[in-house]
This record gives sequence, C-alpha cells and structure tokens, in this order.
Amino acid sequence: MDELPLVWYANCVHNANLKDRICGPELMLRCLDEGRSKGWRHFFLGGKDAVLIDLVSKMRERFPDVEIVGWHSPPFKALSEQEDADLVEMIKSLQPDFLWVGLGAPKQEKWIAAHLARVNVPVQVGVGAAFDFHSGHVKRSPVWTQKTGLEWVYRKLQDRRLIKRYLMTNPVFLALFLRDFINAKIRNFST
Repeated sequence: MDELPLVWYANCVHNANLKDRICGPELMLRCLDEGRSKGWRHFFLGGKDAVLIDLVSKMRERFPDVEIVGWHSPPFKALSEQEDADLVEMIKSLQPDFLWVGLGAPKQEKWIAAHLARVNVPVQVGVGAAFDFHSGHVKRSPVWTQKTGLEWVYRKLQDRRLIKRYLMTNPVFLALFLRDFINAKIRNFST
C-alpha cells in the first residue's frame, strides 16, 4: 500500500493485518538497488527535464551499475496521436523491465491504464513525486508525518497546487471508507 490511510482501510475493512506501507518513492529505490544484481532495466517517464537529468545522475551515483535505459519529460499538454505513438515506440525499443511514471495522480494511473499493453513493460508503477524527491528538487516530508499518515498535510503546505486535489479526494475517500467499514461490520455481525 502506498499511503497509510490505505493500510488503515485494508486492515479495518478487509482484516488484512498489514503492518506498514511502502510508498512509491521507497519502492522505486528498493527496485533500483535490487535490480542491479538482476539486470533490471529502468525507464523514467514524467517530470521536468532538469528533474530527470538530476534524478538519473543521483540514482547512478547512489546505485552504481544501475541500468537506466531511458527517460522522457512529456510536455504539459495532451500528446498528439503521433507524439504518443513515438513515445510508445521509444519505450518499447529500449525494453525496460520497470517503467516508473511520475506524472502525478491521477494522470499517471490513467496513462498507465491506457498504455499498459502497448508499451509491453512488465512492471509499470505510478510514483507521484518520487522524481522530485530523489532528484533533490523537492524536500520529502519529515519521517514522523510519513509514519502517522499526515504526509499529505506537509505536501499540501509545501505545494499549494495539491490543495484542490486533497479537498476533492480526501472527503470521497473518507466517505467510502466509512461506508465500507459499516458494511464490513454488518456482514461480520450477521454471520
């Protein structure tokens, strides 16, 4: 689970007994490190050019022998059919094992869903702000906010653009959480 509230949801509604989360930025670091001995090939999609250049440099410095086969900073507009086809062909030709997509939610999830079969990459993961964090362009929230489920508050204060997203999505998540929690308790009570 990427966020602590999702862990709470899984535990409360589905009795998942999860102890912790693993967020996209942490998963990415683990896979880059582990992949060195396994020959895993990585491609980064998203972020600004300067962010990607710094990200690739820092990851190669941190994980010698990591195979970063490519990266691309798409424009902040919808791609034409030809631009999209060219991007898909570029990714396919480089044959990465991991496609790390840092376009922000929900854009990255929509991009992955629309291109899942076309790019032919075994593992495709939306990692949100991981590129910004690992390139050094954005400071990651303090560990205590990550461990208490309050990282979103820190991020909202750091990047005002996120206010709208959190104001729209958090109430929906809470309402669905409450609905599913009540339904799960009623199911458990009636059995």
